[in-house]
Amino acid sequence: MLFRSEGNCCLTKDRKTLVFGCKSSVIPASVETIGRSAFQWCETLSGINIPASVVSIQNRAFYGCLALRNIGFPDSGNLRKIGADSFSHCPSLRVITLPDGVHEIGPGAFAECPYLWSVRIPDSMSCIEEGLFFGCERLSNFSLPDTISEIKRYAFCGCHNLEGLEIPASVAIIGSYSFSECGRRERVKIPDTVRLIGRDVSSCYSPVEVDEDDSLAPNVPS
Repeated sequence: MLFRSEGNCCLTKDRKTLVFGCKSSVIPASVETIGRSAFQWCETLSGINIPASVVSIQNRAFYGCLALRNIGFPDSGNLRKIGADSFSHCPSLRVITLPDGVHEIGPGAFAECPYLWSVRIPDSMSCIEEGLFFGCERLSNFSLPDTISEIKRYAFCGCHNLEGLEIPASVAIIGSYSFSECGRRERVKIPDTVRLIGRDVSSCYSPVEVDEDDSLAPNVPS
């Protein structure tokens, strides 16, 4: 495969995939895919603008970018997918505003971002993936759109400041440990519209007893 250099980025010859980036990268407007691990462990990268041309951010693209604080997503664009662990272990992240149109965010995409406190999830999303915000200790400014139908296991585990989160009636499935070690005062409340619920959601209020089996069990209102 042939490559070319532009904007302090290594691109495929057709300029559509960013293969490697660095702290001074400016992503060209031709890029449609930010490749797997493209900026991984770029510890001095402090900010990046995602152009409207980008459709996919692949797995671990910005994993371990310790200084990354500012991510400029376009208000509107073509971004549809954010891969697994793509922004995991980015301790400087504070605020994430995802654009409309994103319909898939992979497991652990924002895990272990301890200072991330505000996230906007667009209503184009239908699922909160496994461990998506695992260990985001300060996450507090957060709401779920009423398009979400499933919250997978460990999604918010360790989000100590996640208090008063309203789970919309659209949610039918909540996986095991989704809210373990969450809000200490006003706790997350699970509505009786949830049909299947996993184990160990002891930090949450539930209208029924939670099955201790590791598999999902029916949530039948009394």
